[in-house]
Amino acid sequence: MALFVRRVFEIDDGRTVTLRILQPVQRGKSYRCECEIDWPDRSDRVYSDGCDPLHALLLASERANHELLADVDGQACRFKWQDHSMTGLPAPGTFGPSEPDPYEDMPARYPDGSPIFAGDQVRYNDQSATVVFCVENGEFADSHPRAKWSYLGTGIGLIAGSHFSIEDHPDALTFIARADTLG
Repeated sequence: MALFVRRVFEIDDGRTVTLRILQPVQRGKSYRCECEIDWPDRSDRVYSDGCDPLHALLLASERANHELLADVDGQACRFKWQDHSMTGLPAPGTFGPSEPDPYEDMPARYPDGSPIFAGDQVRYNDQSATVVFCVENGEFADSHPRAKWSYLGTGIGLIAGSHFSIEDHPDALTFIARADTLG
């Protein structure tokens, strides 16, 4: 995803926190907008899904504000932006709840609750792998077509290097990135 906007905040002790909001991208029936927050001691990534790009952007900026106000090094702090003691972002709850899960018909999910898509990068058996199909979610890469693999009824096809595996338990996978977020 491409960078849409960047804002740098100063916090109480003079350190800075950088917020990067990425351009919303379409994911099936909805749009996802991701935010990267660089804290003095770590980086976080959050996202929100909306019914169109603007809705996703507004919800993501609201979510980023919630994360910013939640803590810095585990403690509440004051932000300064353009001589104001605030973030300049929408308050949590401003735009209401996000849309219902557009992927509710996708039963196979990672442990964090997000749906599994063909092309996802994951950790599996202590190595990087690519999801090439997820039968339950109807996701199939061109290299592994539905006609060849749907007979399984369930299962997640993975390629790690030159090794191919079929996994029946999504909890054995750790999500790393979506195919459309890999540069």
